[in-house]
Amino acid sequence: MTDHNLLELAPGRHALEDYFIASSVDEALAYLMSHHGRAQVIAGGTRLALRVQHDECLASHLVDVSSVGAMRRISIKDEALYLGGAQRFGKVGSDDRVRAAAPLLSLAAQYSVRDSSCRATLGGEIALAECPSWLCLALVAMDARAEITNVTGAQWLPVEGLFVRPGFSRVNSASEILTMLRISAQTAGQGSSMGRLQMPAENGSTPSRDAALALLLSLSSDGQALDWLSVGISTTSQIPVHLTEAQESMVEEGGLSSLSAERFASLVADYCREELDWSRDEDTQLKGIRRLSANLFDQAVESARTSLSSD
Repeated sequence: MTDHNLLELAPGRHALEDYFIASSVDEALAYLMSHHGRAQVIAGGTRLALRVQHDECLASHLVDVSSVGAMRRISIKDEALYLGGAQRFGKVGSDDRVRAAAPLLSLAAQYSVRDSSCRATLGGEIALAECPSWLCLALVAMDARAEITNVTGAQWLPVEGLFVRPGFSRVNSASEILTMLRISAQTAGQGSSMGRLQMPAENGSTPSRDAALALLLSLSSDGQALDWLSVGISTTSQIPVHLTEAQESMVEEGGLSSLSAERFASLVADYCREELDWSRDEDTQLKGIRRLSANLFDQAVESARTSLSSD
């Protein structure tokens, strides 16, 4: 089905020729193939619409998958949460199933709604790879996997491996669709947290360089030892990545003490000092990331212990 009213989105030289609303994944893929090189997928379209309006979208045909039922589902099966790629932030942040199975993702969706729009979708956020992204960071920390579907079939890939650099992902919206996400459901003894540090621009004007951190951890049954830890970081200029050395070091130390949060904060700060461009005010920024890291670690431990006591 074509919505001719939406063709007014792009009045410039790359004006849209067609806006097609697909009723199934197969129909959307068939449309992409029949307009190969000229069409791309759209779901929520909150960011893509801006590109179209500013004449920055080269596609002359858009295929909307927001009405595809299979891509709007939320379900739990075999201890995993499944989310359709066209699911909107607003629904993810308010759904009780998401809140129970993946509190970190629910929180990320709520933050994303605050920062952008409840109409933005999971698949669109990953495909656009804008940084830092609450949703993308949470998905990396949770080791989420994405189902990428094209005319030859579907395959499940780690979400972390889909990002190339800020603004670019390996999801080719001109020939394939991110149809589903799979996340292991959180269980008793697991806790999570996330937060962002806003770093002022060098000229002291508006905050323009952000660092975001997300972590998920699991405690022993007595709540006194760290069984495993997954932590992701992203900045304005860096795609979401795991802090592998911090994860391994904290797990090797095992037992939790009053100094554990400080140790974690030190590991994160060491990574930032070595890997990130912190501009000329590095000391102030590192102090900020230390405070953020320590607070988030304590929050995750507390939520994990709460889940043990309520189990």
